[in-house]
Amino acid sequence: MAMMSAQSEPDLDWPAIEAGVRQFNEGDYFAAHESWEHAWMAIGATDLRRPVIQALVQIAAGLHKWTVGVAPGAVKSLSRALDNLDRGSCPALESRFDLVDLRQQVLHLVRHAESVER
Repeated sequence: MAMMSAQSEPDLDWPAIEAGVRQFNEGDYFAAHESWEHAWMAIGATDLRRPVIQALVQIAAGLHKWTVGVAPGAVKSLSRALDNLDRGSCPALESRFDLVDLRQQVLHLVRHAESVER
């Protein structure tokens, strides 16, 4: 699940988002989680972009849990990410990342992880 690079928008923490993208693409999901969490915490609680950034945090956390063999935790994090992708809106990210494809890949992984978990 590779993500493309983002570009600048003044009120988002783009250095943290870019670092997360790089770390995610390198397979360092824990570090990506930390970087995106930093960007997420800088966004106001009522900002509609917040759930989308939170979804990135949860996807990275879920993939980290998956890679260390914690399937139930992965399912929980990835399922929450799907919910957040559905309820948020971040045109700056949506224009730079294929969030529709990312959502489909996460959904596929959730279904796979649920089957392994049983």
